[in-house]
Order: sequence, then structure tokens, then C-alpha cells
Amino acid sequence: MTAWLYLISSAVLYAASFLWTPFFWWGAFFFLIPLFYFIQYKKLTFSHGFIWGLVTYSLQISAIWLLSIKLGEGCFRFFAPGLVVCWFALFSGLWFVALNARSFLVRFIVTIIFFLFINSVILTPFFCYIEGYPFALPLVPLTYGAKLGLLPILGKTGLVAGLILIQLAAAHEYFFWSACLTIGLFFSIPIQKQQGEWKNQCIGVSYIWSKKTPYERAQEICHILIDTVQKHPDKRAIVLPESVFPWPLHEHQYALRMWTDNALNNDKHLILGSYRKNNGKLLNTFYNVHQGRIIFYYDKTHLIPYFERKNLFKFFNIGNTLFLSSKEEFTPGTSHITFDLSHGSEPLTPLVCSETFWAMPSQKKAIALVNDSYFSLAYFPKLMRLLAQMNALEQQTALFYCSWRSNS
Repeated sequence: MTAWLYLISSAVLYAASFLWTPFFWWGAFFFLIPLFYFIQYKKLTFSHGFIWGLVTYSLQISAIWLLSIKLGEGCFRFFAPGLVVCWFALFSGLWFVALNARSFLVRFIVTIIFFLFINSVILTPFFCYIEGYPFALPLVPLTYGAKLGLLPILGKTGLVAGLILIQLAAAHEYFFWSACLTIGLFFSIPIQKQQGEWKNQCIGVSYIWSKKTPYERAQEICHILIDTVQKHPDKRAIVLPESVFPWPLHEHQYALRMWTDNALNNDKHLILGSYRKNNGKLLNTFYNVHQGRIIFYYDKTHLIPYFERKNLFKFFNIGNTLFLSSKEEFTPGTSHITFDLSHGSEPLTPLVCSETFWAMPSQKKAIALVNDSYFSLAYFPKLMRLLAQMNALEQQTALFYCSWRSNS
């Protein structure tokens, strides 16, 4: 009974730091202590780790599970996220077995490997290329309340190692050194924000768009643009999120004329997410519109398997039917390119949704268009924003983030 008490308290505290971050972000400093304390006296088993993983990751990906049920097709939509949870739990079971090593150093190293494996590799069999699940990294909730000023220097690996060492020390009753490490690594170095004048020239519009036909959506966007220009006449660029106009924009020229004639004067840029057709292929595209013309576009290169594109391996055909059986898949873009808002200014990097979380390039300035409207549970859009903030801090990128639910 005592083992399960330590186990469940650790799992729930860890999950709570992601689900209710404003209240439990500090849980990332404590969730490992019950495990490290218990292992000093009794052994943990594979079953303990598997249950820990089931509890932790079922809670952490509950928003994705609900999305699968709501938007997926067929009976498989009820079970697909559960298979992923079991896959995660399998490795947490192996991690628990490795924790039985007597050496303090071995426990420290295997715990670092486990969390970095989750962050960078865990989804590889499902995606069929090397990919992890960065939303489960314990540094993400700490982005809310701690100061990750050392992140650009130490990187994610260094801070994760520090976080684990803090909890190992506390479990072995080295409270003084644990407190010193906590203050030194997470609260002593202020964050140097990469602001930049260009961000003051932009205004993002977060709004849950509702109109279903292209013309109605164009009118809805036009009304929002008119209101935004009236409230912020000094802003040079208005930024709208990913898929705000979910049809090929270049095939709806009336929308460009409507927005330009009614809201956008000659100095205003409109940056938005829409689609593009090229040789019969559908692309998820970042657009820059100026003076009624599309002057720049970038096609998203990082697509999410099963949701935006099909997995090429026949073994995963059942996953391909989950979201794409009655929906056209996207084709990835060919390369990452930059643009500028004015002649001679420093180039900006366009990012479309998942690129902000999995594939953020090392650039000084970037604009991210994100669609977080799919998620019914409010914690996940907040988690997306925190992960984007953490990645931008690590890369020292001045990031302008615009989603359906928030912008900054």
C-alpha cells in the first residue's frame, strides 16, 4: 500500500503541473522525490512503472484523447490515444526497473535518459522518423513560474539534469544543497527577452472563427480587420492564426479585394494562415498580403502524421483513417525561407503550428501561426504557448505567437 501511495502521489503531482499549470507548476520540482525516497528502502517493479506511466500520460494527453473522439472517424478513435499511452508506460516501466540500481549516479543518468527519450525519440515508431513528445518535458510547466535564464547556456539537457539532481538531493535529505541548486538554476538568472522593435509593429488577433463558407469567412475576417485597424491604427501588420481562411487563398481573389478596400490601407500588411493548391496538391501556407496582393508565401514543411498527412507505411493504415479518410491530406513544403516587413529590415522566419514545437529553427526573429481551436480542454493551448515560449528562449528568438486562443 505504501508503494502505491508514493507512486500515485508522484504521478498525479507530475500530471497536475501540466493540467493546472498556474496552480501546480511547482510540482515539477517535487514529483520525483517520492520515487527517489522510496527506492532507497524497497524495490520498484516494472508494474509500478507501467501504472505510473498509465496514470501520468493518460492525464497529460487527455486533451488529445478527447480530440480523437470528437474529430476522429470509426471505432479506432476511442482507442488510438490509449495505445500511445501504453507505449509511453512501457518505457516508464523500464525506467523504474533501472532505478533499482544502488548507485546514485546510475539513477541520475537513467532518469535523464528517460525524459530526454520522451522529449526526442518516443514517437519514432508512430511517425516513422525520429520524433519525440516535447509537451511532456518537465521544464514546460516551469516556464510559467520559474526563471529559465540559463536555458540558452545549458540547453534542455542541462536544466533537466539539474532538475533531477535537485530532487535526488532532496530525497537523500541533502535539503541545503537541493535548495541552493533550485535557486541557482531556476530563480537567480533573469530571462533576457528578445523583444525587438518589429514586434511593436504587429498586432495579433485571437478569435474563434465560426463562418463555414469561404465568402462568409472572408466577411467575418473583414469585420475583425476593420475593428482591429480602428483600435490600433499605428500597427503596420495584422497577424491572424493558422487556417483562419481554410481554403486556397489564391483562388479567392475577392477576399483580398474585400479586405484591402474596407480595412487595409497601403501601409498595412496582413499575415495569415490559409491553404494553397499547387499541381493538384494541397499545402498549409503562411501568407503575407500587402496592397491587395500576395507578396510572400511559405508552405509548412513539418506535418503531423495521421492528422495532416498519411503515414507511408501500410502497417499504420488504420491510423491514416482516423482523421484523413474523408479529408484531403497536405503535402509538405520543400524548404524554410524568410521574409521582411520593410525593405532592408532583418528577415523574419515564418512558422506554422507544429514547427513552433518540434522544428523551430535558430533565427533571431519569427512569427508563429498556430491553430489550437481543436482542443476542448483549455490546458493544452496554454501548454502549447508555454512550449513555444521555452523553445524561443532556448534559441534566443524574438517570437510573435498568434493562435486562435492567444497571441503575444
